[in-house]
Amino acid sequence: MKNNSLYNMQLIWQMTRGNTEKARKFIRLFVEKTPMTLKEHAAAYYSLDFPRLREMSHKIRPTFSYYGINSVVTLLHQIEFLAEKEEINAELESKLEQVKNITAAVIEEMVEEYLATGKHLQNADTTV
Repeated sequence: MKNNSLYNMQLIWQMTRGNTEKARKFIRLFVEKTPMTLKEHAAAYYSLDFPRLREMSHKIRPTFSYYGINSVVTLLHQIEFLAEKEEINAELESKLEQVKNITAAVIEEMVEEYLATGKHLQNADTTV
C-alpha cells in the first residue's frame, strides 16, 4: 500500500478485521459497482433532476467515507449543497468531474494494488 494512496486501506482492514478475502471482496464491490452509480449520478445532473442529484450525493457519500476517500466525501457535500439551487452552473459541473476523475484514479489504484490478478475483473466495466 502506498503512503499517498487515494483511499485508506487501514479502514478497509478494520472493517474486514484483517480478513484478506473479505478485504478483496470489499474492494471488488467498490470497483464493480461505483462506476455505474456515478454514471447515474451524472445523468441526474444532465437531465436536470436536481432533487435526484442531491439524493444520490447524500446516499453515496458514506460509501466513499468507508474507503477513506475524503476528497470525494467533501465534493459530494458540496454537490448536494449546490444542487439545492436547481440550476446548471460551472462549479457544480466541475465538482462532478472531479468526483469522476478521483474515483477513476482510486479504482485504477485498487485494481493495480489488490485485484490485478483477479479474473473477475476482465469483463467488468470499471470506467467512470
